[in-house]
Amino acid sequence: MMHVSGHKTQKTFMDYIKLSSEEIADEIDAIANPTQNDVF
Repeated sequence: MMHVSGHKTQKTFMDYIKLSSEEIADEIDAIANPTQNDVF
């Protein structure tokens, strides 16, 4: 993700990424369970 966004250090990356623990858990769940369909 850092490579895609162009950040060279984790600190600068994390300064811009402000996710709550719940948002992080949701993202991990979405990656771990790709068969679930999101409704857009």
